[in-house]
Amino acid sequence: IAADGVEKTKTWIKDNEIISVVLPVTGPESMDALKILDGMGMTALVPIAPIERQGTAFNNAFYTGADPESESETIAIYAMTGLKMKKFGVFYPEDEPYSAALAAGFKKVVSAAGGEITLEKTYRIGETDFRPQMLELGGLDAGAAKEENAKDSEEFAKRTVELASSAVRFLENRSSGIRIRMGRFENAGPAAVKEDMAAAFKRMLVTALVEKYRFIVVPESEPGEIEFSGEVEERAQNSFNLLVRMNLRGPDESYSMASVGWERPDPPSANAAGMEALYMPGRQQEIILILPQLYFYELKPLFLGSMEWHGEELLRHCPREMENAVYTAGFFEKSASKQVKDFLSKYSSMFVQQPDVIAAQSYDAGMLFVKAVSAGADDPEEVREKLAGEKDFQGVSGIIGGFGEGGRPKRRNILLKTLKGREIEQ
Repeated sequence: IAADGVEKTKTWIKDNEIISVVLPVTGPESMDALKILDGMGMTALVPIAPIERQGTAFNNAFYTGADPESESETIAIYAMTGLKMKKFGVFYPEDEPYSAALAAGFKKVVSAAGGEITLEKTYRIGETDFRPQMLELGGLDAGAAKEENAKDSEEFAKRTVELASSAVRFLENRSSGIRIRMGRFENAGPAAVKEDMAAAFKRMLVTALVEKYRFIVVPESEPGEIEFSGEVEERAQNSFNLLVRMNLRGPDESYSMASVGWERPDPPSANAAGMEALYMPGRQQEIILILPQLYFYELKPLFLGSMEWHGEELLRHCPREMENAVYTAGFFEKSASKQVKDFLSKYSSMFVQQPDVIAAQSYDAGMLFVKAVSAGADDPEEVREKLAGEKDFQGVSGIIGGFGEGGRPKRRNILLKTLKGREIEQ
């Protein structure tokens, strides 16, 4: 603010006997205005809590907007006490100050309450491929796992082909025309495992035998000189054996049997660190890309988010991933609260548009001033005293349980949860 602007502001305040100011501006202008007001001993109600104010002390400022401390505290306490969770991961943009401050606040609250941060990873604003971070968070590399399974399957098929090859000498025709029959593969495990192991094995075995020996594959209903059957047995959870039996029918119509087994190794599990929830303060631009990638890498803990998550954008682009996610909000325009509904009605009638979070927090700042004046405050000092003694003010943007050092609001911010594609207030 220019020097002449400073003097004009001071004159305006004195001439109009202003006892408090609601200051809905951000950035450098907010700092300049607060310096003027603070120098005059004037109480200021600021409906935001810009991160730039940290480290800058104002004796007469009271903030009604959420800051990193109160926002991260709200969701951390809810996750630990409301959801009974203990282990958390944190994933945030290292070059975005507000998100980094949220992450720091969340870690501080969790640690103080006896919880554990099992993993902490960062990214940079503008990134689009988060594969390295997904793996570091404990995600499964689907491509690598599929390739490893294919190698195991091929090795098993190779061993079975060798078994079939050794049986050729028992048959009359050793060069071509031998009929092979693929019988039933019984399945003792989940249905998907039979398709995954037995059916895939059949395809590889038939291809190998036909290419090597020019064998003829006959339908399951017809007899063959070599007959394969088998079964899938569940060894343990997510671990299975595939046993293949080979029946040989020789010239004398007698049968001999041989078998080979394959134990599929236990698949690696995602989220080896065991985090129950993943806190991701960040911009919607990156979160829209991150959520589907978490699912792709089989990372599906409960997702916790910041105020940036609120709105239709994430719900529209990531409906599956957003289901059951919990996040903070500075204002919830779909609240069932009568107070919020009345505010919406008055605001839209006056301005012919819907209020945003700044409007809601400005309204709360104004109502705090009205409450102080209604309680008898008629000068800046008395307004300051009333605000300093405020307890549990229920505003449209959340509950302010008082003010701490530097005018920091002791906020209990709004918490939202996504259920069936809708935001529900907690």
